[in-house]
Amino acid sequence: MESPAPLIWIEADRKPAKYFLNSLKIHNELFPLAKKVVITNRKYFELYKNSKVELIAIESLGTDKYLNKFESINKKWFAIENQLIYWTNTTKRFFYLYLYLKKTKTLKAIHLEGDCILIVTKNVLDKLKSPRKAIYYPRQSASVGCAEIFLVNGLEPLENLLKYINLNWSEPEKTDMTILGEFLNKSEQAQN
Repeated sequence: MESPAPLIWIEADRKPAKYFLNSLKIHNELFPLAKKVVITNRKYFELYKNSKVELIAIESLGTDKYLNKFESINKKWFAIENQLIYWTNTTKRFFYLYLYLKKTKTLKAIHLEGDCILIVTKNVLDKLKSPRKAIYYPRQSASVGCAEIFLVNGLEPLENLLKYINLNWSEPEKTDMTILGEFLNKSEQAQN
């Protein structure tokens, strides 16, 4: 597949797991011509030395009003504190994705979670070729979304997701998955 959009992974504040490094190798074999980008902390670059991907330091992306707002929210969490850190980072990736796309003037992207392998591409390509500006991701249930594969076709829908996240993140027990589910139900710019 010659991709109309880069394949992008975001690994914030953690070392790459072995399964993720294996996933990168598989994607290099499946899509040798596609641009592949990993956005991570600079201190982990050395761990990707054999991965054949473009590395982007989170620290180089800067910040904006959306990320600043997200980071200022004092979220109350009733479960284990480590879970709050996990859910905060899985949600923060959308802000990093937006910063990267905006900085590079990239309007289309295929964001994958580290344990996801993209095998069938026809549906992905159709959505990215569509004139409709939207973000696309699977629905796990009527109220839960999942960003294992998250397609961006235009920055405005992603920007609107960031605004929605910032309006709802302070609610206890909200995660990226519940917010994605709500956004699918409320916005025509989100599709599954």
